[in-house]
Amino acid sequence: MSLILVTCPSACALLWECVNPMRTAALSCCRPLAKRCSSSIPLCATEAHQAERYERYQQVVALHKQGMKTKEIAKRVGLGVRTIQRWLSEGAYVETNYHHRHRSRFDAYEAYVKQRWDEGCHNIQQLWREIKAQGYPHSDRALRAHLEPLRGKEKADFPEASCLDHFWAKKARWLFIRRITDL
Repeated sequence: MSLILVTCPSACALLWECVNPMRTAALSCCRPLAKRCSSSIPLCATEAHQAERYERYQQVVALHKQGMKTKEIAKRVGLGVRTIQRWLSEGAYVETNYHHRHRSRFDAYEAYVKQRWDEGCHNIQQLWREIKAQGYPHSDRALRAHLEPLRGKEKADFPEASCLDHFWAKKARWLFIRRITDL
């Protein structure tokens, strides 16, 4: 299923109603969300995802009321068995929050590393030794990954490609072995 992102709130609501008439019932519950949709693209996409998810939740509850088993519901709706079990045990629809910041063990050392970086120490090995002494449990490669946004990759200065760059040794050998008329 492809997802089209629209920035206009009214167009966003109309688009979803036109794409699939079966979604109309689910969207009627979520219309306040669609009206709240601002001009930012991720918000509309999030609300569209929540509307689709709420429709699936309603299907799960309806199928469960009809007496269908959890495994059969999971197959029919296209979700995992644990998701179905969790939804049915909660008894009410819970919106997901995908926009929380993930924590890492680097967070405790981030302020120190940022301070040292701003002081001019850009040697990752040196920074790693300093925070390793403070108890940082990961490798220098993990630190390098965290510092990637600060490092700012610059494109290397390569000379312009020549017409001979596409030759390799095996192909170049044939240039010397063949007759001049065959070239």
